[in-house]
Amino acid sequence: MIEIQKELKNLEEGKEEFLIDCKIRNLSAGTIKNYDECFGYFIAYINKNFTNFKPKQDMKKQTLDGYINEMKIKGIKDSTINIRIRAIRCVLYYFMRNEYIDNFKISQIKENDEGIELYTDKEIEKLLKKPNMKKCSFAEYRTWVIVNFFIATGVRSRSLRYVKIQDLDFDNELIYIRITKNRKLVIVPMGKAIKKILLEYLRIRKRRTR
Repeated sequence: MIEIQKELKNLEEGKEEFLIDCKIRNLSAGTIKNYDECFGYFIAYINKNFTNFKPKQDMKKQTLDGYINEMKIKGIKDSTINIRIRAIRCVLYYFMRNEYIDNFKISQIKENDEGIELYTDKEIEKLLKKPNMKKCSFAEYRTWVIVNFFIATGVRSRSLRYVKIQDLDFDNELIYIRITKNRKLVIVPMGKAIKKILLEYLRIRKRRTR
């Protein structure tokens, strides 16, 4: 029996097939969204610069290099460029495994040391200073609680969004982080300071919802 090799009509068709494969492999929604967005940027570049683009004939290393160069001209940070390259590489390597395009090596660019802008001591002091409870809005107070939670636990913003009241074990002074990057439960110690802040927050929040 002769196997007929499928040929991609366009990159959009290939992207949709790749995303379905990601869902079958049970990748996280955040990972799939990143692939979708980053490869979507690349497709936009192709559509703007090529007419009647055929993946099998036209998808070469030089094609991707042109996109990388455009990102550099636009002033996109090296770290952001590499994030996009990693995502695009995953999609294109999927194409290569399925023989939709010819093989070529895809490497990240060398990043310049852009440095990390740190908060000054005064800025940190301002962030941690409790707002005047008689004058501040609930939103301002809640932001202060969130800042303290980040500092006390070091969790990601996405993880914090999914923390529920039942994940706060005040008796044993533990916080259960259920939504994490690797999907594994993380148990964080609840320090005395954040425990006091959270207990107060829940009391105030409860009064507001009555």
